[in-house]
Parts: sequence; structure tokens; C-alpha cells
Amino acid sequence: PGTYLKITDTSQEYITYWTPMNSPLKTNLKRDEINIKVFTLLNKAVHKRMTSDVPLAAYLSGGIDSSAIVALMSLGSDQPINTFTLGFTENEFDETEYATEIVNRFNTNHTSVVLDKDELLHKIVAGLDVMDSPSADGINTYLLADAITKAGIKVALSGIGGDELFAG
Repeated sequence: PGTYLKITDTSQEYITYWTPMNSPLKTNLKRDEINIKVFTLLNKAVHKRMTSDVPLAAYLSGGIDSSAIVALMSLGSDQPINTFTLGFTENEFDETEYATEIVNRFNTNHTSVVLDKDELLHKIVAGLDVMDSPSADGINTYLLADAITKAGIKVALSGIGGDELFAG
């Protein structure tokens, strides 16, 4: 984090200008006040993105970031939230149990896309064709975006980047 690469004709140098471990929190706020502030800002950000004249959905992995978004969407809506999860038939790769807890807790209108390894391998090529920067998250996002589009939904909120913001 906070690093760039400086390249000249004769050298390469990584320069780190910021690290989270060397950036102590400078505030007079107490932990409860910080929690309220984070909740308020995140809630405001989610609700700002819920302004839409078309149905909304949320990507739901069951992780903290997507679960928080679904929770906040549910608090701000009088309709069940549409959620979409990618699962796998191989138990060692499947995390749908965590998503199911959130689905049940917030009574979402849920769709689970479950793939076996052969289906995934078949769809990876199409996913890579549309990505500008290949990543595992990109394939997952592509596969869920396809399901969301087929459901007739044009807007979906995602927790991508939340792991980085909230330190994993």
C-alpha cells in the first residue's frame, strides 16, 4: 500500500510514502464514537447509491463487506433486497453458508449461482474476454453480473474494495 515504482534509464526504485502500520489513528474520539461515525458514513454511502428508478441488487459473498452492504440496504428499504451469491459444488471452495446466514437474517430475495469445476472452467474464458485486469474476483464478479443481468436487474451494489478498507 502507498507505494510507487520510479523507473529511470539506469534504475528502478520502489518508494513507499505511506503504510498503515506507521499511521497511528489521530483522534480524540472514543471507540464507540468512531463506530457510530463509520456506521453513519457507510450507511450514507449505501443509501446514496440506492437512489434508483430500477430494481437494485447486491453481490453477497457472506463476507463482512458485502454483508454490511446488504444489512444497510435492508434497513433503508421497505422491500426485500435482491441478493446474488456465487457458490461451488466443491465444499472446499464454497462459502455460501455465510451468505445464507445473511439471507435469512435480512429476508432477502436471494439467487445462488452454484457451479461445478467443469462449468467454471467453461465460463472462465468468457469472463477473461471481458476483463481488463484478470483476477479471481473479476471472474466471480463477471459470473454474478451475468446472473443479475439475466434477472432483469441493472444496478447492483458490491463490497469490492471493502476488505482493503477494513483491513480484511
